[in-house]
Amino acid sequence: MYSTMSWYTNSSLNSNQVTAAINATATWNYAYTGQPVVYYHAGNSSATIVFNDSTSEVGKVNFYTIGFPGSSNAANALATSSGRIQSFDLLLNDVQAWGDGYSNYYNDNTGIFTHEFGHSLGLDDYSAAEGSGTWSGDSDVPTMWYSNRATATRLNLTYYMRDLSNGDIQGIKQSLSRF
Repeated sequence: MYSTMSWYTNSSLNSNQVTAAINATATWNYAYTGQPVVYYHAGNSSATIVFNDSTSEVGKVNFYTIGFPGSSNAANALATSSGRIQSFDLLLNDVQAWGDGYSNYYNDNTGIFTHEFGHSLGLDDYSAAEGSGTWSGDSDVPTMWYSNRATATRLNLTYYMRDLSNGDIQGIKQSLSRF
């Protein structure tokens, strides 16, 4: 039995960001055989994103205008009922620099989207306090790794968040009871 999470992209995203969001959901859709949650991109919307309105939306906004820290890369708001995830709103911070691929000058769209869509599946951030925080190389960093902007920019870990680690896959298997 599959649970489908339909979501819309807001007109605040450029075409590269829409593609990155779609690619990020495909990563989670194919995380492992038997996954009962499937993301479905239902189209584009020009409406303003409204939190807790039962519509899952992905967009970009200047975080200062909504009272969020300008140093944050992204935010994800979950709407739940009886402990089950019903919808989500995922926002990129328009104040931050965004691009595609490896760079020390911007956040990778696909990497950040993959990380944030993990939150919409109920996964928390993984931090150094929960593990060694070291891997055999940057490419082994878990998608759900949390690092501050300075670390992510210096090492550009956001690019490596595109691919799921074994820990990410184990985490999603344990989180699926929330659907």
